[in-house]
Amino acid sequence: MTNSKILNILRLVAGVAFLALVSVVVLAGCGETQLKGSWTLERVVTKDTTINSDTADKGEYGDDFNNVLTFNEDGSGTVKIRSETATTSAWTQDGSKVTITVGSDDTTYTLEGTELILEQDGVKYFYKKSTQQTD
Repeated sequence: MTNSKILNILRLVAGVAFLALVSVVVLAGCGETQLKGSWTLERVVTKDTTINSDTADKGEYGDDFNNVLTFNEDGSGTVKIRSETATTSAWTQDGSKVTITVGSDDTTYTLEGTELILEQDGVKYFYKKSTQQTD
């Protein structure tokens, strides 16, 4: 085999290896939603009803649409429930499970695709990441 053939084979192998590396990096980022940022309540689902953030009559869940969960990159964050002042929190993620800790109370959410879901007393709360930047 001549040197030019060996060089071409090495270039081909290097090119394939580079493409494989790029594919792994891209795919690793696609499957997971980044938590960092603010998440707002988009809809509430009960046994009988779905209430969206743009529903005119939200009934007893109306004030819940003021809920905002904020996740900082360092594991800290804030939780604003209804009209209360935001409370400092901490968070951890284990796969699709996201646990928010306020004081000594833990609440576990499930990350499914682009939604963060809390299920309590037969009611599901669906949060979406806000596209607006918050301070």
